[in-house]
Amino acid sequence: MEHFLASFFTEQKPDVVGNDYLVLGTLDRPAWKRGTQQQLTLQEMLEALHDFKEVVTVKLTGGWSNV
Repeated sequence: MEHFLASFFTEQKPDVVGNDYLVLGTLDRPAWKRGTQQQLTLQEMLEALHDFKEVVTVKLTGGWSNV
């Protein structure tokens, strides 16, 4: 996700690259596709938003190992 955001905002709004951000959830696929063609209103986004039920933090430690 970080790579996508950096690539997108480097073109669209370079001054925000490197800032902190918060991911709230996911959008319904049709709403997401519509949003790639035209700007969605805040209300449209909220209606299509599925918030996360749980926060999970994944930390990579080490590399390949024999289990």
